[in-house]
Amino acid sequence: MLSACHSINPAARPTSVAPPASRPRLICRAAAAPTAELAAAPHSTELVVRLAQLEDTRHIVHLTRELAQETEALDLPIQQVTAGVSKLITDPSKGRAFVIEAEGQVVAQMQVIYEWSDWRNTNMWWITSVFVDSEYRRRGCFKRLYEHARKEAIREGVAGIRVYTVNDNIAAQDTYEAVGMSSHHKVYQEDLK
Repeated sequence: MLSACHSINPAARPTSVAPPASRPRLICRAAAAPTAELAAAPHSTELVVRLAQLEDTRHIVHLTRELAQETEALDLPIQQVTAGVSKLITDPSKGRAFVIEAEGQVVAQMQVIYEWSDWRNTNMWWITSVFVDSEYRRRGCFKRLYEHARKEAIREGVAGIRVYTVNDNIAAQDTYEAVGMSSHHKVYQEDLK
């Protein structure tokens, strides 16, 4: 499992947001499964990385609730998550969500929210709510999502991409380091709600 992520500053605005139709799509083929566990899942399925659409809300809500249950043993209220996901998808000032689709189903997600940097006079992107369906793990789904987001961030002049994870989630930390990210800061948080 990757990481349970939460926003630090969701109020910042993007520097520019291209219309969904002009955003690039990344089409990848899943690699053959190297283990018996993965061999049981489809491995010749085309995996399509794309910007989430409102029609994806039900699938993203399902993955988000699974993420909360798996990583923090939380049973998030479906109405609350549905409203939050819908708002992110329909309001580009809040962020955006990327998904991987396989055989017509959303099987992975990664959300990005914005933090304005006065030091750099542009946005930083925070990765949040990363989750890959168990049948599609260990196939490079996070790497594909990250590479897609990274290309958009570069195109839009974003200063950097950040993510945080709990201290004991070594698998997530290894995954983030494998795509070239490094850790320079500690993050502190006070839950208000």
